Amino acid sequence: MGYELHWSGSGLIAFMWSMKNGQYDDLEGAKWRILDDGDLPDGHAPTVGSDPK
Repeated sequence: MGYELHWSGSGLIAFMWSMKNGQYDDLEGAKWRILDDGDLPDGHAPTVGSDPK
C-alpha cells in the first residue's frame, strides 16, 4: 500500500507543478504550431493546384 501511495502522491505533485508552471495555459497554440511549416518565408506559401516543377 505504501508503494501505491508513493506513486499517486508523486503524480499529484507532478500535476500540481505543471499547473503552477503554466503547462496548460495555451491549449490552442500547440495545434496551430504543429501545422505551421516554419520553413517558408512570408508571402511564399504554396497555392492549391500550383505545379511544383
